[in-house]
Amino acid sequence: MNPLMSILAHPLQFAFGLFLLLGGVWLLRKAGIVLLVGLGLGLVSAILRYLEATHLVTIGILPAMGLYAIAAAIAVGLSRHQVVSRNAELLFAVGICFFSAEPLAATLQWPVWVFTTVVIVGTCVSPVVAVSAFAAALLCEPLGIANGEVAVILFVGTLAVTRLQNGRWSRGYFDPKLNSTSRSGVGASGASNTVQVVFSSLSDAAQNRVLRDLIVAGVKVHRFPGGLAGARIPRSILRQWKQPWRGLFQVQPSSVYSGEATVGVPPDLKSSSNSGVSVERVAELLRSHNGRSLPGGAATGKGVTVAVLDTGVNPVTGALKRSVVDRVCFVEGEESVVADRGGHGTSVAACVVAVASEVRIVSVRVLGTSGRGTLYSVLRGIQYVAEHRSKIDIANLSLGAACGGDPHNPLARSLSALADLGVASCSAAGNSGPGPGTIETPGISLGTLAVAAVDIERRVARFSSRGPCKDANLKKPDLANYGVNLNLPDHNGQYRSISGTSFAAPLTAGVLAGCWATTGGKNVERSYELMRRSTTPPSRGEAEATGTGIANLAIAAGVSKYKVRSVRRFRSNAVKACLTAAVALIVFAALWLSLDHVGEHPAAGDSDLVLVGRVRQSGQMLALDDGTGVVQIRWTGTAGSAPRVGSVILIQGAIGDSEPGVLAASYRWQLCPTLGGQTANQSKLN
Repeated sequence: MNPLMSILAHPLQFAFGLFLLLGGVWLLRKAGIVLLVGLGLGLVSAILRYLEATHLVTIGILPAMGLYAIAAAIAVGLSRHQVVSRNAELLFAVGICFFSAEPLAATLQWPVWVFTTVVIVGTCVSPVVAVSAFAAALLCEPLGIANGEVAVILFVGTLAVTRLQNGRWSRGYFDPKLNSTSRSGVGASGASNTVQVVFSSLSDAAQNRVLRDLIVAGVKVHRFPGGLAGARIPRSILRQWKQPWRGLFQVQPSSVYSGEATVGVPPDLKSSSNSGVSVERVAELLRSHNGRSLPGGAATGKGVTVAVLDTGVNPVTGALKRSVVDRVCFVEGEESVVADRGGHGTSVAACVVAVASEVRIVSVRVLGTSGRGTLYSVLRGIQYVAEHRSKIDIANLSLGAACGGDPHNPLARSLSALADLGVASCSAAGNSGPGPGTIETPGISLGTLAVAAVDIERRVARFSSRGPCKDANLKKPDLANYGVNLNLPDHNGQYRSISGTSFAAPLTAGVLAGCWATTGGKNVERSYELMRRSTTPPSRGEAEATGTGIANLAIAAGVSKYKVRSVRRFRSNAVKACLTAAVALIVFAALWLSLDHVGEHPAAGDSDLVLVGRVRQSGQMLALDDGTGVVQIRWTGTAGSAPRVGSVILIQGAIGDSEPGVLAASYRWQLCPTLGGQTANQSKLN
């Protein structure tokens, strides 16, 4: 058959092979949910087949559909687990080889072990290899290829096409900004031979090897929360990582980002010396509800420490002088300068202490005078907070960068990890509104409260960033606060009227600090839920713009007296990995055993025969009474394995071709489960 006729004979297989060839790498990134949904549905199917085969329970179509829906829902939930999502490609490849390696290898005319090795080892190196193997297996039959050598040529061709589609061998992400920074003669801090790099690997062992190599080479390495690391990397090493052909032979980080990527305060809004809304008035609104106000000495944040990651904080007011306990700086080339030279950080800190007057402030300078910094400097600030988590309870980040709605970008991941360590955080949602889907990072993070802005009339600020997020299950912003025309001090102590989500976030941090002690402290999920519940509605409900509503400390202080549901999180990645691996193995084994039990039938025979009866005579010849008569069956199983007299058993086999009425080949028998006491065996009949 010529290739065209062969393609016409297998149109769906050919179409899916081409689809896999062109979009397989993208599909493989979604493989976690595909794998778990497939396993869940397969396991339910195996259970239903078993129940039907044994006549134990008859399940109708509606209950069966309900079981399938429950299995799919559980699978979708498991696929969102961090360990599953990070290892989805490898889990999917192992699952494919576990169930389908033999037919796929036969299509390619390859030995099964060769196909399995190529897929699993290839997945560890690059998803391109695994996708190419699957695509080649699907395209072999439509193209009329029945020769192993030609199949190898087809695999090489699909490998080249997939490589061109994906643009790289590595399974991670290489920031395009590094193309210019690695060739540039001068880095951000004037060092000509190094580049700020943030990198991450799906394998902790692989990343540790990279870090050890860098340390041996004399490079100072910083480990950031969220499995990230960073360093000023010599350009010679960076160029080696970026050579695609080396990805097959050399250990390298899975994802490499430019640490010089710009992070800064949300776009500047007009400020003036005209009097605006005093921050004291805003604090009164946040500390009162339905005409009742909190007493002056209640919910003041006493004993709570808030880290302000910003342009620095100058103690220019009496409240700030009492609150600021430490100041550090991580701006490249300005480590000795802890003072605020731009005014933004001082205004932010003033918002915190206005709501919680007894809170302690740690100034962590990560942005320069212009309000701009780098991803590297911000991550170093978050690293500092993580290292001092025994003293720091809350972090405020009135800064951000566009992220395209990605909740797993480096900055967002680091805040999620910080929350796992017991440090809560509030972040500006961004000033990129009023368009939809404009939430910035780190506000997009799962581990922080993204705060939108409203004016004193409780109307949503036009500039405030809005949801929805690409992930429908991620609701951002979380809540809102006042952030329009606030009268705040700058770094020189001069008051100015200024607007932005930059100031709504620290007001929320002050509310969080005020009720922190009453939530048990360090229980971040409990505190976040309390904050989302303790809100008042805006003048016009806009969930995509204000989340659950406007934060209110008076409500939070009252609600926190009652039980708030706490979400427990695993603290150890090792525990997560072990539990995920154990669950995967149990599911694989259960599905395999179930399929093996109900799906193995004799090859010979035209029809199935099922006998259920009580054993009247045991030994080499069984006498089975099924209620309509006694059947004599020759027993050739292992010695002593024959069922006892009086046992009620089920036998499933096939009627032989040569001697009708005689059970042929291998079959299954088992003791009826209501009687118990004897395990299933497999034997042969003549």
